[in-house]
Amino acid sequence: MCFNFSVMKEKIRIGIIGTGFARTIQIPAFQAFDDVEIVSVASGRRENAEKTARDFNIPHFTDDWRETIKRDDIDLICITTPPFYHREMTLFALENSKHVLCEKPMAMNAGEASEMWEKSKEKNLLCLIDHELRFLNGRTKAREMIRAGEIGVIRHAKYNFRAPHRGDESLSWTWWSDEKAGGGALGAVGSHIFDTLRWFTGADISSVFCQMQTHVRANALKFC
Repeated sequence: MCFNFSVMKEKIRIGIIGTGFARTIQIPAFQAFDDVEIVSVASGRRENAEKTARDFNIPHFTDDWRETIKRDDIDLICITTPPFYHREMTLFALENSKHVLCEKPMAMNAGEASEMWEKSKEKNLLCLIDHELRFLNGRTKAREMIRAGEIGVIRHAKYNFRAPHRGDESLSWTWWSDEKAGGGALGAVGSHIFDTLRWFTGADISSVFCQMQTHVRANALKFC
């Protein structure tokens, strides 16, 4: 993950909101760089924030994400919460002069995403989607080969994705399976598909048609 700030500092100081996905992806990635420092971590559950801070040697933790955003010693806020929180957190961060790296899907709908983007332009701050799959070695190599024309002219591209998750009865039903919280395959996986095809090929999207099926049905509001 690389960021070009208009005024470079010795270290880019990060505040993390969310302690699920961030523990395995964002936090280890940030800490791999000497010029990045994670200053604060926030979670809806204080015990999760405290454990994450202890495990990764982060000096400050809180169960109030606004407290992390308001800190004067933070340059960028990394948001790794369920999508229905993204708009509020992003707008609050931008209003407090913080750059934003937000996990995908960016928002609950295109209107929210546009609002977040417009606010970032108004504040002259970065507001980026965290498409972390771009940084996998295999994908970067594939992009280089495609852009160099090694496979010739692309006339058709097809992306297959299969996930067995809901076939495992031992897995609990969480926000990921709740449409009202921004969960589901279309936002979580579809966003990667759209980004990958555009990133690999450089092509723009002119129209979209989608047909989806649910093979494992259950009451998404009945979480374990």
